[in-house]
Amino acid sequence: MGSGMTKLAPLAAVAAAVTTVAAPLVARADGYDNDSPPGMTAPLTAPAASTTASTEAPKSENTALMLSLGGTAASAALVIAGGQLDNGGMIGAGLLSSLLTPSLGEWYAGELVTPGMGIRAASAVATIVGMAESLKCLDAEGDCHTDASAPVLLVGGLIGYAGGTVYDIATAPREAQRYNARHGLRLTLAPTPLRTPTGQATMGVGIGGTF
Repeated sequence: MGSGMTKLAPLAAVAAAVTTVAAPLVARADGYDNDSPPGMTAPLTAPAASTTASTEAPKSENTALMLSLGGTAASAALVIAGGQLDNGGMIGAGLLSSLLTPSLGEWYAGELVTPGMGIRAASAVATIVGMAESLKCLDAEGDCHTDASAPVLLVGGLIGYAGGTVYDIATAPREAQRYNARHGLRLTLAPTPLRTPTGQATMGVGIGGTF
């Protein structure tokens, strides 16, 4: 009997070692931590929640608005400064840039050609034609008559230019919204291991948003 027990002792030791090593692995394979408080075991890893999200960054509505406002203000500042300094180049640069700068917010939101830009371009042409017609008799000698449409074109062009500018500024935040909608906001719900203030483990729901 004594020699039989002696022969079985190494086998028992090996079995005990295997049990000691395997037990934590089995517990982790089941997703539970044996170190959790008695009666309350929390999974080490929550089930992964699969989601497909765009890698594009979301666009800020405030940034879009500020870009359109700031660009328009910069163009206006060039025109004003050019007038005060009697600098035709600055005035021209301000006027030309004002065709584009109100659309900076839309460009930021991915819209390169905007309705406001088209309105300003058409209005600029009407204004130039109306101004040219109104001034053609300025230095003329003898009878000279301007076309009756000249003041209509001039005033209408100026109003249209201002309207196209306001349009792009006002719609810049909306374009940022549309950009974000096109690229989609994904909400992810997944079980999440949590610990209460008392240290007990419990399960909660994690909510994440990804663009």
